[in-house]
Amino acid sequence: MSNNFSKIIYELNNKNFEKALELSDEYSENNELHILNNLKGIIFINLKNHTKAIEHFENSLKYKEGYIDAYLNLANAYFSIKNFSKSIETLIKGLNYEPKNEKLNFNLAFFFSESYQYKKAIEQYHKVMKLGYNKEIVLNNIGNIYIKEKNYFKAKEYFLECYKINSSNYLTINNLIRSLILKRDFDEAKKYQKISDKLETKNNIYFINKAELLFFYKKYEEAENFLNLFCKNNKYDIAANISLSLIYSNLGKFENSYKLIKDIYEINPNHKTLNLIHSMNLLKQGNFKEGWKLYDKSLQIKDSYYSHIPFWKGQNLKNKKILVYEDQGIGDSIQFSRFLFSLDKICNDIRLEVRESALTLFQRNTLNLKTFTKGANQNSDCNYKISFASLNNFFFEDKNKIKEKLFKIDKEILIKWSNKINSKKLKVGLTWSGSLYGVNEPFRSIELASLKKVLSLDCDFFCLQKDIWDRDKKYFAGLKINYLGDKSFLEIAAIIENLDIVISTDTSILHLSSSLEKLTWGLISFNPEWRWWKYNKPSFYKKLKEYKQFQFGNWDYILNNVYKDLKKKIIDKKPTEN
Repeated sequence: MSNNFSKIIYELNNKNFEKALELSDEYSENNELHILNNLKGIIFINLKNHTKAIEHFENSLKYKEGYIDAYLNLANAYFSIKNFSKSIETLIKGLNYEPKNEKLNFNLAFFFSESYQYKKAIEQYHKVMKLGYNKEIVLNNIGNIYIKEKNYFKAKEYFLECYKINSSNYLTINNLIRSLILKRDFDEAKKYQKISDKLETKNNIYFINKAELLFFYKKYEEAENFLNLFCKNNKYDIAANISLSLIYSNLGKFENSYKLIKDIYEINPNHKTLNLIHSMNLLKQGNFKEGWKLYDKSLQIKDSYYSHIPFWKGQNLKNKKILVYEDQGIGDSIQFSRFLFSLDKICNDIRLEVRESALTLFQRNTLNLKTFTKGANQNSDCNYKISFASLNNFFFEDKNKIKEKLFKIDKEILIKWSNKINSKKLKVGLTWSGSLYGVNEPFRSIELASLKKVLSLDCDFFCLQKDIWDRDKKYFAGLKINYLGDKSFLEIAAIIENLDIVISTDTSILHLSSSLEKLTWGLISFNPEWRWWKYNKPSFYKKLKEYKQFQFGNWDYILNNVYKDLKKKIIDKKPTEN
């Protein structure tokens, strides 16, 4: 390498980018132009001029086709402007020249992950390990992919394997603790947290983990103070501020929570998760116009779901096809399916996408809309797409005007369940917990043993939830509750139609029962989702009675009221049987 290049590199290393550019412009020799253009690309990257950087990296490859450094730098340049497909394409071209190059292979795995191609990323990371790349780094990255996929069991498996290699790696142990907290295995997480406490290096995940464990074990003030101190010293740390905002909300310090998210959102206005949380905070406060606008923006940031189909933003839908898809939980899809009646008035070709377990329910819709499983329209010719929740953006004012019911249950299925659950007693559907990995769990759900008094009443109880949490399994086994939670949503709907009442925490079953206009008692936590705040005034559902927590973590008052009201229902039912 010429002496001129050494001078350019010296200025680069000392961050004298303008000087480095000046020296590179003075370079007059015709040999090694691939190196010169590569260096100029690096200079322009540091000067935040990605267009010029890409131009020079591409020139470098014109002068020398197999120049690996230029492939790596060009891929990174595309990545910095969020052009993931070009990043991946560039690395694959580089691998044609050096198929066993560790950096090319590792970066390819990383870019697959960042573009939500998780299966390809994991396969590529395993290939990287075989090439001899640092196993700790690779295992940690695979574990973090499984966290993104909410497969916390697999995440734990990879972090544990990494922990066996090096038990003093603070990244590994804090990632392991994170997977255990998300898996809701708090006791095991606490065990590893004690080890992490003794390590000298602490990263942001350490502080988040410790605060959340303190909070779970009801050391609320200590958790708040611990994380608050970290956030004051690290005000730009997004993950820590999000965690602290949730602690504030759970403790009833809603204004503190709103302000914390608003402040960090304004610093990071294009962060997907911050857009989503800030939008929901606005919806809680009744700012629906800005809230829905921001919610839609959160979907459009790093959009990977049918990215070739544009979002519907109110365009004329005459002779157009629109795809309505599920982007949050199935409860959202059920609740906001009401707005399909409004959409149907302006579009005659609506396609629906829902998860497999809800497919048959949505296929039996009174509007006769075409319904598919989620992900089935990869080659769709739809003109636009919109999520179920985003229908609020256009039809929010219709929420209490629509009287029709969307779901129609086959008469044969209704008769089948009428015969199966025939009883002279009051028939009560029960759901006391949702997904273990749901938002703000386990605080939205109720421990089954807490329902002892309610379950002592002379009713026939039917369990409508699919999963029984570990903490409830032993108690559940000793009860005479009919378990029906393993049925499809269509079957559950038929079961609900044959019940007298459904009692549920904030789950999809609550929304299904309420949408069917069955008498439903909703057990709502102290810090509920946005839908239970100003959005719900007047109530979204005609036959839903809400029982709301007044104090975080305390269900006693609610369950006493449920007991009294259910007891009265039993008394009211008896005379009709004589």
